[in-house]
Amino acid sequence: MKNKIIKIVCFITIFAVLFFRFEKVFNFKYGDGIYSLSCFYEEPEDSIDVLCFGSSHIFENVNTGILWKEYGIADFNLCGSIQPVWNTYYYMKEALKTQQPRVMVVDVYGTIQTEDYIDHSRIIKNNYGLKFSKDKIESILVSSPEESRIDYLMEHSNYHNRYSEITRSDFADHLGMTNYKNWKGFGLNTAVKAFSEPKEYDTNETAELTDKVTEYLMKIIELSKEKDIPLLLIKTPYCGVTLDIQKKYNKVAEIAGENDIPFINFNRHYKEIGINFETDFADANHMNHRGNVKFTRYLAGYLKENYEIPDRRGDSAYGSYDFMADNCEQRIYNLELTQINQTTIWKKYAEGIILLFIA
Repeated sequence: MKNKIIKIVCFITIFAVLFFRFEKVFNFKYGDGIYSLSCFYEEPEDSIDVLCFGSSHIFENVNTGILWKEYGIADFNLCGSIQPVWNTYYYMKEALKTQQPRVMVVDVYGTIQTEDYIDHSRIIKNNYGLKFSKDKIESILVSSPEESRIDYLMEHSNYHNRYSEITRSDFADHLGMTNYKNWKGFGLNTAVKAFSEPKEYDTNETAELTDKVTEYLMKIIELSKEKDIPLLLIKTPYCGVTLDIQKKYNKVAEIAGENDIPFINFNRHYKEIGINFETDFADANHMNHRGNVKFTRYLAGYLKENYEIPDRRGDSAYGSYDFMADNCEQRIYNLELTQINQTTIWKKYAEGIILLFIA
């Protein structure tokens, strides 16, 4: 009997170890919605002073390296790709289980959404990184159509067939990437694409948000008041703003005003930020390594002026922020050095061709 019990215990232990390993290798590790939560869970309790929430408009536009290096702000961008406001609400609930930030910043891009559900991939990205809890279940239920909820709740059904996609990074810590070690949720986009400054989009008119968007925007506001943590609603600068979209942001501003919550639409501050539409964007929705530095400095100035945010530089408990900021700085330096070298090479090549024809 004793031997039988030992065998059962050994079997259960081995099964548990193998299952945990399977989970670790095969589960999704998207950097735009799941991995940021994995890194967030590693942060010491009550160590983050600024928490930024929202979509990629936050994680590619708010540069955590600049906030730390130049202002000593311990920020974490906890975001998901095309994140709806209901997922932002549950990310906030999750974050406040371990953190007590000095201010929470929420980008309101998700408020212009017209559908009650987003695409399959984004449902996964905005839910599967959460630890199992009642809040996670609620988040999945509100994120998915009724006929698909069981499939999303049973996560294995969505990632068990990833065999053909598995790479070395699935087995490595931090996906085998140095920039993911000590990561604070900032996605560095180094593409450069020229755009024209948006025209004829600004208006004082408003347009109604969907009932679901309004409900969860109010939940976000109520959560901040319940926890007694200041909330700042923002819209980061981007090139895709239109007249119809602006009307919805005006509605957000109206709701914010009625609830004594500050809202800043940075699309109305292009000149003050110093944005150059020829050089500062990676695509129509995201700033690049040049633009996000300008915007982040402008945002940091507002945060420092309006909230009591300590300068944590020099505190040994925040060493991971030093590593993160140095990594961001080094990647930008390497990129610019490469571009300079390429320009020099092509210039010399062109000069050589000209001399050849002259000779």
